[in-house]
Amino acid sequence: MKAKEENGQVKFYKKLPSRYRSETLNIAGGFNKLPKEIHEAEGFFDVVKPEIVDPAVETLGKPYIDHEKKICTYSVEAIVLNIDEVRANKRKYFIDKFNRVATVITQAGLAIDPNDPESVTLYDQKVAIARQFKIEAMNYIATENDPSRLVKFRVQEEDVNYVLNLFEPFLI
Repeated sequence: MKAKEENGQVKFYKKLPSRYRSETLNIAGGFNKLPKEIHEAEGFFDVVKPEIVDPAVETLGKPYIDHEKKICTYSVEAIVLNIDEVRANKRKYFIDKFNRVATVITQAGLAIDPNDPESVTLYDQKVAIARQFKIEAMNYIATENDPSRLVKFRVQEEDVNYVLNLFEPFLI
């Protein structure tokens, strides 16, 4: 893809035109086959998108022509994060993840024999582990004040599966 600045705006071209007219050139056909140096002299540059390291806190800005590097690129802009919005989104994200665990805990609780003290004790121990998992995650969400760190917080699928597997023996 190529880009050229026209009337103060960057215009993108999927392919170079075959016919081209400017103050210095008038090509009836084959402009797209001319050497790269001629294209660059006419202001057509390759488009290079910079890498977004963390899309949660960075986004592509406006395109611009970098005449020194002879490319069209984009600025990388920081996303302004509101800690309250990030915290609310993370709470929802975690609750959605933990609802799977809560369902399995309920199913396991219904499956145990309340007259079997060993099963009840084991079940209670597993519930305590799941509860601690939830408490630690919710405490982190509630106390982390750096929005760029909080936005990166994820509950790993293997952690959820670990907690789910704690209750598997009760469901067999």
